[in-house]
Amino acid sequence: MIDEKIIPKVAKGLIEGRVEDYHYFLNPRGHYGVLVFFGDAIDVFMGCKKNLSFQDMKDSMPWARKNPQRLEQILIAIGKMEMIDLGENFPECLKRKRQQNKKKRMMVWLQLTDACNLDCGYCYIQKRPIHMGLGLAKN
Repeated sequence: MIDEKIIPKVAKGLIEGRVEDYHYFLNPRGHYGVLVFFGDAIDVFMGCKKNLSFQDMKDSMPWARKNPQRLEQILIAIGKMEMIDLGENFPECLKRKRQQNKKKRMMVWLQLTDACNLDCGYCYIQKRPIHMGLGLAKN
């Protein structure tokens, strides 16, 4: 059970953006790549960005008032994905669980654009104003 007074902290250096109605996030120091939050999860994450405590989130979100277990599950899931910090012991707990569950993961890279504005000499990408459509990305 999460302490109701805890104020989850958003990960330092988090990169975020929006494509159409989708919010995406990346913790460059994390292990999970780009994540897309929507629905109740985006409500919770925005509550974390506003420095709301667990209790404040429960009080301010009608669905969380009705179902505080869901709020707790979402906070823990977002914490496990290294987007928020749920206290001093949480990172150590995650590290132990990660070591216990060392499984092979399949990683996927979506190259959303070839229109990079950098000019790195070692880059293999031919710069073109081409962007991946949302339909293709969803598929």
